[in-house]
Amino acid sequence: MANRTTQVIECLNKLYDLMPDEIIAYEKIFDVDME
Repeated sequence: MANRTTQVIECLNKLYDLMPDEIIAYEKIFDVDME
């Protein structure tokens, strides 16, 4: 399971590296929806 978790984290890190602006925008949208 540790290896699987590491793979997921690496995938997320790659997504952040590839689309930082889009992810930040989504996080802002989700923050607004939560409120």
